[in-house]
Order: sequence, then structure tokens, then C-alpha cells
Amino acid sequence: MAKRYWRPKPDYNDEERLKAIAEIRRGLPDILEYGTEEDFVQLVKKWLKDITPKDLREWITLFRAAVREKRGID
Repeated sequence: MAKRYWRPKPDYNDEERLKAIAEIRRGLPDILEYGTEEDFVQLVKKWLKDITPKDLREWITLFRAAVREKRGID
């Protein structure tokens, strides 16, 4: 019998990832108000250690949009 590998569903989130996202959300308001992009990147990399460069770029794009909205820039 051939081995079958478990493949997560596209919307699958494990417990650690959900915990990391919750931690990022807790730290986000302060970073949006007073922090820099570098602070945000450090926070994301700390909690999402296996993040790909493509995913990180998406997070940074969302961060920039949130900062513009929060600080009234644009």
C-alpha cells in the first residue's frame, strides 16, 4: 500500500500560528501609532519564524496601508 501524506487544507491554521497572529494583533496598535516598519517586521519575524519573503511583503503592504489610515496620511 502506498504511503499517504497528510496535506493541510488551504484554510488550516495550527495552534502556534493562531497564537502568533493573536500576539501580533496585541502589539499592532502601539506599532501603528508610534512604531516603524522595522519594528513591525521584527514583530512578525519573531512570531512567524517560517514566513516566506512573499508573505512578509504582503504583511508589510497591509502594515503600510494601516499606518496611512491610522495616521491620516494620503
